[in-house]
Amino acid sequence: LWLDTREAHLKVELLEIFQERTKEILLGYSVCISGKEQMYGVQGGRFIRLADGNSPCPKTKVKSLERI
Repeated sequence: LWLDTREAHLKVELLEIFQERTKEILLGYSVCISGKEQMYGVQGGRFIRLADGNSPCPKTKVKSLERI
């Protein structure tokens, strides 16, 4: 029940975190997830996973899941 009350806030927070950590690169885009820079490109009209980048990425801390 507690998690149900946080669902809308959690969706908004996760979307904001994703948008803040996504950046355009020469071949596509990169996003910081779980402390790693994951890189993606487009090939044949589809997204493909590229080798991970070397940029430092913060670990994700989701405030919506913290209990008051």
